[in-house]
Amino acid sequence: MAYTRRLVLFWYRAYNQMMTKFNAKTRLFVDMPLVAQQRVTLPDAHRHYLVNVMRLAVGAPLTVFNGHDGEWAGHIAKISKKHCRVDIAMQIKSQ
Repeated sequence: MAYTRRLVLFWYRAYNQMMTKFNAKTRLFVDMPLVAQQRVTLPDAHRHYLVNVMRLAVGAPLTVFNGHDGEWAGHIAKISKKHCRVDIAMQIKSQ
């Protein structure tokens, strides 16, 4: 029991350190497979949320997840009128 508690605390601290390192305060659900070193093109609804609602700009860090592949750290690479491109850097947390 104590070992399990220590293990949970370890992963909780590791996750928090990773999130602090990337300073990603925005999480975004996408309905596509995610892998490291991938560029994802998001539709207009996601672009509107990131740019107009959350007021993020190019280079802003965010966490992307899809419910299957875990959470991935990324940043906004390009913003256009209809699309937004996000570069996925690495996996933060597995599913």
